[in-house]
Amino acid sequence: MFWLESLTVHAYRNVAPGTHLEFHRGKNVLVGLNGSGKTNLLNLIAMVAAQDFRPLRDERGVTSLEFVVAWEGAPTPGTTRLAMWFDAESGGVDRLAPPKWRLRGEFYTPGAILEGATFRVSSSETPAFNPHVPDSTLQIQRSLTPFDYSFMTHMLGVWASAFPTSGNLHIFTYFIALGDALSDSSRSVAGRFDEALGAFASFTSGQALNDWSPAGFVFRFFAHGVVRASMPHDIFHRAVATTNPTDGATAISWSSEDSPPLALETLQRIRDQLGLRSLKATPRFSRSTPDGAEYVGCDFFAELRTGYTVHHDQLSFGQKRMLAFIWYCACAPDAPIIADELVNGFHHAWITASLDLIGERQAFLATQNPLLLDYLEFDTAEDVARAFILCSIDDQGRWVWRNPAETEASDFLAAYDVGIQHVSEILRDKGLW
Repeated sequence: MFWLESLTVHAYRNVAPGTHLEFHRGKNVLVGLNGSGKTNLLNLIAMVAAQDFRPLRDERGVTSLEFVVAWEGAPTPGTTRLAMWFDAESGGVDRLAPPKWRLRGEFYTPGAILEGATFRVSSSETPAFNPHVPDSTLQIQRSLTPFDYSFMTHMLGVWASAFPTSGNLHIFTYFIALGDALSDSSRSVAGRFDEALGAFASFTSGQALNDWSPAGFVFRFFAHGVVRASMPHDIFHRAVATTNPTDGATAISWSSEDSPPLALETLQRIRDQLGLRSLKATPRFSRSTPDGAEYVGCDFFAELRTGYTVHHDQLSFGQKRMLAFIWYCACAPDAPIIADELVNGFHHAWITASLDLIGERQAFLATQNPLLLDYLEFDTAEDVARAFILCSIDDQGRWVWRNPAETEASDFLAAYDVGIQHVSEILRDKGLW
C-alpha cells in the first residue's frame, strides 16, 4: 500500500509560499471557495503521487515542492518513508528553453538501513556521475520525464557490482526492490478522476486521463514485453495471458460471466453496481504489426435485466461515471484515489457504494457537495485535522491551503460527537467551509 504523508509548497503558481499540508492515510477532503485552487491541488497531488512532473515543463517561474511518500511491505517489513524535494525553473520568456530541475530524496526505513542515504536526479548543472567515488551522492542525468526506477536500478546495480564495499551499498539492493514496489503503486496512478465524463471518455478511447496522468497509458504488445495501459490489473493480466503479441487486433472480448479462472472481478463489480444481467468489454487495437498491437480503448456492452443490450454510449450520466470510477479504482489498486466532485450524478446509495469501493485506501476528494461530506466519519481530533484541507483566497489573491488548526479540529469533533448536526452543517457553523 502506497500513500502520501505530507506536502509542502515553497513555490507553485498562485499558492501562498510555505504552505504545508499533512494528509490522512484514509480520506482527505478538499473544501472551500470556488477558484481557491482545489482542482490545482488535486493535479499537484497526482503529479507527486505518480512522480511525473512533465506538466511543469510549460510552467513560468519557479516550482519548489517538498513531500513525503510512504509504503508498507517490500522491500522491507514495516513502513518505509521517502522524503523528496523537487525544484524546477522554467526557461522564462523563451518557452523553448528546457527547464532546470532537480529531484533528491532521503530514505527512512524501519531498521534505519538507509538513514541519511541520498540520491539526486538533475537535468542540468550536475557533475557527471563518478563511480570511482563510492561514498558520493548518486547523480543521474535525466530529462523531465517520469522518475525512471528501472534505469536507476540498472545504474545502481552496476555501481554495486563494481564497488561491493561501498559505504552506501544498501541503497543499491534497496533500489532493486524499490523499483518494483513503486512502479506498481505510484507510477500506475490513474491521474485525477474528473467531475464530469472525462475519465469515462479516456477509458473508452484509450487516451491519457488528463495532463497529469503518468506515462504508460498506451498499451502495446511486443515480442519482448508489454507496456501497461489504463486497464484494471485483472483485465491487464488476462489480456497479456490470452493475446498474441503479433496478432493483438484479433477480435477478443471479456465478460462478467466468464467462469474461473478467467473470471474478472472488475467487470462483475460494474455489472452488480449498475444492476445489469451481464457486461461485456471488447478492447480495440489500432493496428497489428510484427512489432506489436496498440490498445486504443474499450467498448462496453451492457445487457439489461430485460435482456436488451446497449452500448456504453447509451448509459446514463450516473452509470457512465460509476462504470468509469470502478474501472479507475481497479487500474491502480494500491495507489491513492484522486477525484474531483466524485458524487456528481450519484444517488445516495451510490455515494455509499463509491466510498465503500475506496475502502481503506488513501483518497483525495474535492467537493462542494454536502452529501459526500455527510458520509464521512471521525474518531479523533487528529483525524479531523488531517482529513480536511481548507482552501481559501487571501487578501493578496493567493491560494491558501491548510489543515484545520488544533482548536478548530477539537471544536469540530465536539460538535460531531453530539450527533445532531451533519458534517456539512458543522463545517459551515464553525466557519470552515
